[in-house]
Amino acid sequence: MPKDKPFPWTCGHCLHKAVEPRQWDFEEEHHWHGRVYVVRIDQLVIPTCSHCGEKCFSMRVSNQIYEKLRELTGETLEEFHRMDRQLLEENDV
Repeated sequence: MPKDKPFPWTCGHCLHKAVEPRQWDFEEEHHWHGRVYVVRIDQLVIPTCSHCGEKCFSMRVSNQIYEKLRELTGETLEEFHRMDRQLLEENDV
């Protein structure tokens, strides 16, 4: 995985150069094939703007969240990606 660019980042919301890594106890519901899964990750490092509080979900953070969701569903990585592609195709209007 490529490295993230060095901090601080410019916030896409307020445009201040104030985005730094910050630890959060993350919890979010995900609806996956008719079921609801609660993804919990303690001390997840999410780049966050110290000026406006906006959280910047980088690819690295998103991958950690989806890996946890995959673990909760019990699907293999291949099954998970196949189901994800299927959902995208179903929603492509």
